[in-house]
Amino acid sequence: MAQQVKDEMIDSEIGGGQFWQKNYDPYDPFSIENSHSPLSKDLSDEVKNGNATPVLIVTAAIFPKGHIQSALLKGIDPGQRIVNIPSYVLKNNQDTNSIPGLIGSRMAK
Repeated sequence: MAQQVKDEMIDSEIGGGQFWQKNYDPYDPFSIENSHSPLSKDLSDEVKNGNATPVLIVTAAIFPKGHIQSALLKGIDPGQRIVNIPSYVLKNNQDTNSIPGLIGSRMAK
């Protein structure tokens, strides 16, 4: 069961692997804000070929039951087929006054 959980987490978080921007330090949460940059040509080519998908990550805050909790807000192409999340449901949003998003059932509770 632990192996299945591990496999599912990899499929939904990183797919076949990941590239990190050079300024990002996974041990320093404040480095996220300074770790955005355009994709390199090689990585852009991989995205065009359908072998990679960019994910924009920013820090955020949520307020469950009036209490603040830190979170990561991730932006992803709705048409991507790399990570195993239903991002396609974000594509057909008809309401122009809102920003579509996905949230897990555990976080929603």
